[in-house]
Amino acid sequence: MKRCLFCLVITSVFFAYAKAQTKSDEMMVRGVPQAFIAAWAKHDGHELAKIMSPNVDFVNVGGDWLHGLSDVKLSFRSTTT
Repeated sequence: MKRCLFCLVITSVFFAYAKAQTKSDEMMVRGVPQAFIAAWAKHDGHELAKIMSPNVDFVNVGGDWLHGLSDVKLSFRSTTT
């Protein structure tokens, strides 16, 4: 019981302080899903890579496993018509 209570307190403290540093940080983070959707719809690997980590592992709906930004860029460039 004490352990469960301790976890609840730690989680509550974490969520109380887990806020964006500035309003612009918050807006940037909230814009990531829209940026992803826009880049995906355009099949633009370069735009998609801008919002991903350099060591990204990405599995698309077709089951292709992409390792790193170079694979992401190449995969989307090859599907552009």
